[in-house]
Amino acid sequence: EGNFQAWARKVRYGFFAELIQEGLADTVLVAHHQDDHLETGLFQERRGGFIRHWGLEQETVIEGVMVLRPLWSWSKEDIRTYQTTHGVPYSEDASNASMDYTRNRLRHEIRGWNLSQRQTYLQTMETYNHQQTIVKQRLVPFTQPYQLPLSTYQAWTTHEQTYFWVLWFESRGFHFQVTPAFLSRMQAWIQSSKPNLSLTLTKEWTLYKAYDHLALIHELDLQPYVYQLRQPKIISHPFFTWKGGDYRMSPYPLLLRSVEKADYQTIQKLNRIFITWKVPLYLRRCYPLLVRPGSPFIHVPKYEKTKMEKRQDGLYFT
Repeated sequence: EGNFQAWARKVRYGFFAELIQEGLADTVLVAHHQDDHLETGLFQERRGGFIRHWGLEQETVIEGVMVLRPLWSWSKEDIRTYQTTHGVPYSEDASNASMDYTRNRLRHEIRGWNLSQRQTYLQTMETYNHQQTIVKQRLVPFTQPYQLPLSTYQAWTTHEQTYFWVLWFESRGFHFQVTPAFLSRMQAWIQSSKPNLSLTLTKEWTLYKAYDHLALIHELDLQPYVYQLRQPKIISHPFFTWKGGDYRMSPYPLLLRSVEKADYQTIQKLNRIFITWKVPLYLRRCYPLLVRPGSPFIHVPKYEKTKMEKRQDGLYFT
């Protein structure tokens, strides 16, 4: 039931992955040829939507398996000629003649193309893929940080925005369908007067609009924490670095911990403070507080966005 070919492909490459994990191979060679390349390109074009790479790649990774296509530039006619000339026996998959599959119908359509039509389509695909490589090289550096300025995102074309999301999600190890509806939602976020918005993508990943930037945050980075300070020390967190000062008014030991729900009652107008300082929604869930054990002393470090903008290595609390 459903997409049998997609299921069968997953089973095949799952089998290859097992062999590679057992050390019996490190690469899989598949016999896709130029007609398959054209067929895939035509399938992508007819389906519509974002095309990351038009057609088949000569080298790629499928289900964690390194795949090479040594016959990628050979047409099916070239291969048949070689087989006939050198007496190489072969068999034809009977399902290739079936018109039940969209790919088979496209395959028969491509067989009707003349050499000029094939070359023109191949050149169009090659040009597109070359441009995609250039765009990818420009976008990849923006996928490394956990946040992206809204002004940067707005300066990109719709195509660049789409490709960025694909690369950003991929760099974090998960897949999320980047549809026109998703892009429309992002545009609505940018234009919204609401400064803080969130969208759950998976169990682990949440996307935030935080005032002037977008942030892709993993749930583990928002977990509660407690550090015991017996002297000034540097503590690194995914969203900030703590550089302890000399608290003569309240000597060590001290605790540096994340904000808790009860703090909103203990510290008057804590929520209003966060709003005034324009603290992002995700950072409010793990904002650092300095506490002296056994006393009501609580210090809320000042959030200064300008410090984060001036430093390349993140926000510092002192």
